[in-house]
Amino acid sequence: AKSSCQAPSKKNMQDYGSTGLKSATEAEDFRSELSDAFGHHSHMKYFTIASILCAMLWLFLLTLRLELQGTSSWPVFVDFVPLWLIPCILYLASVDFATTRIEREAALGRSVIIAGGFLAACTVLTLGVFVALKIHGDIQWTWMATLAPLWPMLVAGQFLMCFLIPGVLKSGAQREFFVLFALVWMLPLTAFLSGLKLDEEMSSVTWAIVFLPAELAFAAHAAISLLDHEEAARPAAVCLCLAFLQLRLDDVVDIPWVVIFLPGFLSLLASLFRVIATKDEDF
Repeated sequence: AKSSCQAPSKKNMQDYGSTGLKSATEAEDFRSELSDAFGHHSHMKYFTIASILCAMLWLFLLTLRLELQGTSSWPVFVDFVPLWLIPCILYLASVDFATTRIEREAALGRSVIIAGGFLAACTVLTLGVFVALKIHGDIQWTWMATLAPLWPMLVAGQFLMCFLIPGVLKSGAQREFFVLFALVWMLPLTAFLSGLKLDEEMSSVTWAIVFLPAELAFAAHAAISLLDHEEAARPAAVCLCLAFLQLRLDDVVDIPWVVIFLPGFLSLLASLFRVIATKDEDF
């Protein structure tokens, strides 16, 4: 008995026989392979690069269509193809994150992240399809109805944030959590006001007021990033794009569309170079 306890292989042989020992060894090797596949080799860097490229392509097509002032010859659905690719990348990234960044014992955390990624991907895809159909004139819905997929996503976002609270308190990431909370609420609020404005339910309200919630959220994001000595160029670029856009839509200044979206495009380009330069193990 003593020798069996000191030599686990002998104990396995006694308990299971040679066939059982071989099966147990193969199972252990399989678990080790899974650990190597899902625990150490994340593809998040490549998913991020693909997302940035899709966003840059969409912004380029949107700017080109607006600059051509309706004289473009390609269908409007072509402009939304990059946006339809992003949900697929988003879901794959959530699966990659859950299987490589979350401990194997935290099964609930993995399930929540994967389910959240799937719901977010479905929401973005459905929203993109609805907006494309609305712009193309295939549906006669109001803009509030067109933007309806955002509201279930808001509820799911609140659920996910509640799930993250213990980890946030443990890691001391209250500032980042505040930024996430502001973005989760302010961006749908801006979409809600934009829908009312486009439906002429708030015709007297200027676009400056409509974009104000999003501008405040991104301004807070930039300020907190500076306090934490992190990169603040991206939220600042979004604020600048929104400021230019509201001036154009309110007929204050006739700013070219290229100038309006240029800060966002340059920010995406800088992010792309930064991600490419980052090593896989450091990402």
